[in-house]
Amino acid sequence: MQLLPSEDSIKDRNLKTINLLCALLLLWSPAATYAQNASAVVSAASAIGWTAENAAKLKAVFHDTNAVAAFYNRTLAPEDQDPADPQAIGEYLIVALNNDNQLELLCTADVTGRAFYTGLTVFSQQKGKIARFDVSTNGANFVHLDSSLADLGHNGRREILVPDLLGPYNGADPAVILPDICRFANGKLVKANKEFSNYYTKFLLPHLKGKLSNATDDKEIAVTKEEISIIQSNYGE
Repeated sequence: MQLLPSEDSIKDRNLKTINLLCALLLLWSPAATYAQNASAVVSAASAIGWTAENAAKLKAVFHDTNAVAAFYNRTLAPEDQDPADPQAIGEYLIVALNNDNQLELLCTADVTGRAFYTGLTVFSQQKGKIARFDVSTNGANFVHLDSSLADLGHNGRREILVPDLLGPYNGADPAVILPDICRFANGKLVKANKEFSNYYTKFLLPHLKGKLSNATDDKEIAVTKEEISIIQSNYGE
């Protein structure tokens, strides 16, 4: 005689099947897939020495903005990670900021979801571990990352000119924005405005004065005057 499974046994089996399907759906969800891909990018980047000799390998890992975005989001603090809503990356570069054998990864990020890239992050590898340094533009849109690197000390080392919004954001109208100067020193990203005060007084100030003499828009005139005033107050003539 063949015994039929009891009703409780069928229910238990169905419940296990449902739980298995839910687990599989979670595994195949976009958020789970993104998290797995991000972990793979972090593992691949961590397995490579970030040196000039490995530049091609590192560029193969960070082959597009999606790979950099996965790395960026996965290295956020756990409380800031949201696989369902990852932050977007604007531009990125792999460079040796200090003109040495060590490479850094620079990227701009949209931290507000408004398609404005208001964050700069610099990644480096130190003693085999990934170090991360974040800088905010306080609302200024950071574009043209490549042209924001400058050898201000004429020593082969490149500083980063990070736009800093110093007043209210006025939409399409001009806003008071001046660059902060950041450099990578002793394994840290540090602000070095005072160290490179000549940049403000010998280059930026004459540029702004020339811009002011040719300006005709009242709003642009007001903003340029404010920028000139800030430079003169902070760094002199």
